[in-house]
Amino acid sequence: MAITAILRKTSPFHRILESLAENCIGQLDPDTQKTVVALLDQGISVKNVASRLNVGVATVSKLCTQFLPHLKRQPGGRPGILSNTDKHAITRKLLSGELKTGKETF
Repeated sequence: MAITAILRKTSPFHRILESLAENCIGQLDPDTQKTVVALLDQGISVKNVASRLNVGVATVSKLCTQFLPHLKRQPGGRPGILSNTDKHAITRKLLSGELKTGKETF
């Protein structure tokens, strides 16, 4: 149960505690931020850093884009089935007439 829920809303301390709680949510202390940036700079993945420091993945990702924009990001999505070499070979065979139907490409 939250501290602000324990106190009645008419209590004079309710507003003070509520403002303190709002200011603390979503902020990391500077030491944790430095640790996150250092671990990311060493090449450790965002998920591993988040699990090591008990911080959200989104938070670590935001810090990465904010402080380390030069780091290469992982490409999203499923990897391709055919390499560029395979695509080129299929295209060459199709254009030369060696392959006539789609089934022959497999």
